[in-house]
Amino acid sequence: MLADVLHKLAADTQEDTQPYRPRPSSAGPERCLRQLVYHARNTPRERLAGRAITVMDDSSWHAELVKDWIRKSAFQMHSEEMVVQTPVGPGKIDGIITDLLGVDRLLELKALNHFGYERIAKGQWPLDYLTQCALYLVGVQKVNPSITECVLLLKNKNQSQYLELLLVYDAGCDRLTIKETIRSDGERSSPGFVLERVTASAVEKFQAVEAHRAAGTLPARPFEYGTTFPCGYCPYAETC
Repeated sequence: MLADVLHKLAADTQEDTQPYRPRPSSAGPERCLRQLVYHARNTPRERLAGRAITVMDDSSWHAELVKDWIRKSAFQMHSEEMVVQTPVGPGKIDGIITDLLGVDRLLELKALNHFGYERIAKGQWPLDYLTQCALYLVGVQKVNPSITECVLLLKNKNQSQYLELLLVYDAGCDRLTIKETIRSDGERSSPGFVLERVTASAVEKFQAVEAHRAAGTLPARPFEYGTTFPCGYCPYAETC
C-alpha cells in the first residue's frame, strides 16, 4: 500500500538541479572532477532515483535530531545556518558551539550509513568533509578570528553511534590537522593526520573546472568504467 509508493513519490516530486557554482561541499579531492565539469557545462543529467532522495532526506533529519540533543546539553549552539564567505564561494555552516569555558568551535554534522561510518572509524579519513570544514573555518574566522577548531560530528544512522573529529586549522600554512577523535563509547585517540594546502587545493580544483569548461574539454575519467561507487550514483553515469 505504501512501500511501493513513497519512493515513486520522492522521484516524481524532486526539485530541479541547482545551477553549478563552486561549493565547499564539493571542493574536496574525493569529489569527481569530471562530474563537476559536466555540471558546469549544463550537461543533461538523469533524475535521481526515489530511494536516493529519501536517503539524503533521512540524513538531513538525523542532523536535526543531533542538534536537538546538543541543545539539551551544557553546550550552547548558535549561528545555525549562517552563511560564510569561503575561498571557493559562500557556504552555510551547521552552527557554532560554545563550551563551559566559553570557547567557540565550528560545528559540522554528518549522518552516514553503517559502512561509511565504519570506514572512517577505522581511519579512512573523509577528505571531502575535512576540506569543507577547513573552508568553513576560513569563512568563520572573518567573523570571529579566534575560532580555529571545528568539531566534525559523525553519526551512524543504523546504530546511533557517534564519532567526533576535533579539527585544528592553521591559516598561516593552510594546514588542517585531526587533533583528536572521540567515540560515543568514550574511546579516544590522537591520529595526528594532516591535510596540507587544503584550501589552496580546493581553489585549484574549481579553477580546473573553469579551464575545462572554457576549452570544451573533459578531464580523464578517475574511475574505471562501470565502477559501482561512486559512478553508480552519479547522474552523469550514462553520459560519462
